[in-house]
Amino acid sequence: MNKNDILSKVIETLLIHDFSIMLSKGCFDVAAKRDISLLIKVLTNIDGLLKDHAISMKIIAKFLSANPMIVSLHTNRDKLLSNVIYSRFDIPVVTPETFETLLFEDSLPHIYSTKGKHLVEINAKKMRRRRIMLGMSMKQLALKTGLSVKAIYEIESERVRPTLESAKAIEDVLGIDLILPYRLETIKNVKPIKPRRTLERYVFETFKKIGIETSALLSSQIDIIGKESEVLVTVVNEDSKKLGKRAISLKKFVDFFSSQGLFIVEKSEVKSLRGLPIIERKELSCLKDINDFRNLLEERRNF
Repeated sequence: MNKNDILSKVIETLLIHDFSIMLSKGCFDVAAKRDISLLIKVLTNIDGLLKDHAISMKIIAKFLSANPMIVSLHTNRDKLLSNVIYSRFDIPVVTPETFETLLFEDSLPHIYSTKGKHLVEINAKKMRRRRIMLGMSMKQLALKTGLSVKAIYEIESERVRPTLESAKAIEDVLGIDLILPYRLETIKNVKPIKPRRTLERYVFETFKKIGIETSALLSSQIDIIGKESEVLVTVVNEDSKKLGKRAISLKKFVDFFSSQGLFIVEKSEVKSLRGLPIIERKELSCLKDINDFRNLLEERRNF
């Protein structure tokens, strides 16, 4: 199975489950939305994931309140197992089969791989309450499960996560379900990227000055993303004559995510392109606060 095969499988799975989708290039391959929003990167070998792609995907996901995910088949050494959640740069990695299960089933056990072990998330407080209710000491539970007393203590106190085998042994002895289901989570904290190019740095600093939370992006069709009252996606280009192709992808992005897109250039003879505002650098320098920026955007929307 090559990348196109995986991508086709992912798209088919999303459409079956009533997601709207948008294909993209760069740090993610597919955006999908239903009751949740997903940003999906497809790779045959997860070790081929570039750090720039991962960070940019996480930043976009944070601003859009989306869930980043990577669908892959193997590492340089091993085949990825189904129903196990792997991780790269703090982004969940799953096989195509696990991806389908996540969308189809309400509860997939939270089994994740770390340092060659398959660990699970369990309800440690529920475990302790049940053990005490049964009048069982830690030593007795350890003897019945084949674990050490230290292991039982560390699991109950949430210092360590048990292996899948240990968790099932504890469940069998206590007679209850403890393994927690996997839940997709949005990105809450990720360090913003500082721009590398001169005009992008100027836009970045101007946005910060007027109160727009912002970050540059790498390996993306968008140069800068920000958020004030709405998500703001920006393409920065010194030459306004080269905006044509990028306007198509930017328009598609803002329509899909119901966000505000704009272009920032050194100079331009036109005020908008495909309904998206074009703002010159000198106009940014005149902005005193966020209200000036809002008024400028509103003015350009009417062109």
